[in-house]
Amino acid sequence: PLKTYLNFRNGLQLLIKNCSVMQLIWKIPFRILLDIIASLTFLFQGSVQHFFAVLKAEISFLWKLPGTWRKRKKWNHYDGELYPKLIIWQYFVRGKKTFADLIETN
Repeated sequence: PLKTYLNFRNGLQLLIKNCSVMQLIWKIPFRILLDIIASLTFLFQGSVQHFFAVLKAEISFLWKLPGTWRKRKKWNHYDGELYPKLIIWQYFVRGKKTFADLIETN
């Protein structure tokens, strides 16, 4: 559960750190929706601890969002090329399981 919490929380913080404001307008709500779906999946699979870990990560992220946002200006934003598609879509819907599979779809 701790690893689940950290993965979900850090994934959200990664978006804040590396995305433009215009990207964040749609990516953060969409990511939170996907995280809620993931937490419900954990719950239906009987992984109650992981369900609560995801919810804790979401609450922690939202609680700390003002401070994270203020720090955003201090961080060096990633200037390289980001993968243009949704990796979660590529993985679960299109069946792309490796980095090489992702590159082929790009």
